[in-house]
Amino acid sequence: MSPLINILGLVFILFIQNNEPKYWTSLDSVHGKALMMQCSRPAPDNVQAFWKINRADRLVLEQHLKAIRKEKSDYGRDGSVIAEFDSYALQYLGVTIKGQRYIYINALRISKKSADEEYPNWRSCVIRVCDGGQAYWGVLFNLKTKSFEQLYFNGP
Repeated sequence: MSPLINILGLVFILFIQNNEPKYWTSLDSVHGKALMMQCSRPAPDNVQAFWKINRADRLVLEQHLKAIRKEKSDYGRDGSVIAEFDSYALQYLGVTIKGQRYIYINALRISKKSADEEYPNWRSCVIRVCDGGQAYWGVLFNLKTKSFEQLYFNGP
């Protein structure tokens, strides 16, 4: 391969790595129903199917994650935005609503040294927290429009 192709490949890899959050996991589809049963915030309605996201879908999501910082909540804390985005662990799950593919993000604030210390099984199990305010939130990412919808923070 030419040196130019190698350099472009390295730049692409660095770009992708810079968009990847520190703590993320892709949940298996069997956890879908449990993830939609949030106790102090709405969850998406009319979900037809759940699926484990693939690498390509994850990379599309992560290329747009910075935009979530500008989104305003539609529930609980209307108009609130996500503060300190890098201090969250993100659980991803693919959902299909009205034939449209989305990625649902369940976000958990990390107040200890690491997500693994605070939520020992967060990589393989749904973590639901009642209340907690802005420390916990959920949002849909529309894979077709590359936009976020239904940002909801937990209740107080």
